[in-house]
Amino acid sequence: MFQEKLRTSKQSTIFVEATFNDEWGSGLDRQGTLNTKPEHWPGSNKLGQLLKKIAKKVRKRKLSDSVNRKQRNSNRDQSRQLNIVQMLKQLRTASDSDVSGCNPDSDSSSDEGK
Repeated sequence: MFQEKLRTSKQSTIFVEATFNDEWGSGLDRQGTLNTKPEHWPGSNKLGQLLKKIAKKVRKRKLSDSVNRKQRNSNRDQSRQLNIVQMLKQLRTASDSDVSGCNPDSDSSSDEGK
């Protein structure tokens, strides 16, 4: 439940411990915390900052867990294979357009007929 709350939180969410604790919380009560801008809180809100970092990691993990490693590698291999297929088609097209197989401007092709 708690992990799901972190996972579904928005990046703009501000986590805060609304107690009079100046180190871990906002240094204000609930109403004071809600009605005061975070930069004006007397507390350093270390717990809220820690929760924000954890939430960010949980959201990243959610994205990376959605596709397993084998599937990601398989997709990468398939795209590489498509690039090879395209390259071979281009080479075949280039060689088909040059039916003679030799360069008519080279000296060796003019010497062969003599």
